[in-house]
Amino acid sequence: MDSAEYVEKLDEEGISLVRRILGTEVFRLEHRFGRLAQGATYRSRMVVGSSAGPTAWLTHNMEEVGLFEHILPPLYWAAMGQAPVRTGRGGGGAVGRAQVSAALSPSALEGAGR
Repeated sequence: MDSAEYVEKLDEEGISLVRRILGTEVFRLEHRFGRLAQGATYRSRMVVGSSAGPTAWLTHNMEEVGLFEHILPPLYWAAMGQAPVRTGRGGGGAVGRAQVSAALSPSALEGAGR
């Protein structure tokens, strides 16, 4: 599916993408990010106002978000200038959740100046 949406909101809390046809909202995708004492939160919400074609969007969104736990930790460690911590699980390539939670804690993020 190829489409262009209006960026209604883009800030440190997240992004909202909206599609309107003849003034009527037919699609909305919201991603929200937050801080927790033990790490971070990510919430995604999609509202499709028409039954035509939502399957491709739903599939894409589930695949994309489902890969975050594998993609984001190495990107974070690279941005911090550190090598990722290997846990030995899954063939030795996974970054441990405890290490990621510690690295994404509010004190770690404030200390990193990001």
